[in-house]
Amino acid sequence: MSRVYQSSWWSVELPSGWLGRDDDECVLFVNVDGVGALQISAFGSGDKEVTDEDLEDLSRDDDTEYLNTERVSYGQFVGLGICERIVTGYWRKYWLRARSVLLFVTYNCKLEDEGIEKHDVDRILHSLALSESVSQREGLMN
Repeated sequence: MSRVYQSSWWSVELPSGWLGRDDDECVLFVNVDGVGALQISAFGSGDKEVTDEDLEDLSRDDDTEYLNTERVSYGQFVGLGICERIVTGYWRKYWLRARSVLLFVTYNCKLEDEGIEKHDVDRILHSLALSESVSQREGLMN
């Protein structure tokens, strides 16, 4: 059975065993018996819509090789993503947008654990939705 984690700007459905908690600059999700960490940071741009160009600029600022990013779509969000295998482990990074909300999403684990939580992480990301308060607020602005 899944549970919904609701932030001010977005929500996700969490599979059984996954917990979410607010951290200093993000929301941290972990499986109690898991091997990695999923983190979501959100930024609101008021009444200005986040654009593809904004995401491209942010991905370049993160020292990510822009040419390796790919277009992705998760729930109500679209954007850019990259998977990296580096000395410190396996990383998935996403710069996502929906209306005036920008998300920076990361998942990381040890290299040898790369595929263990893939299904759960994909399931969480595919459930991404704008919060009702953002939809209502922006609906009033349009």
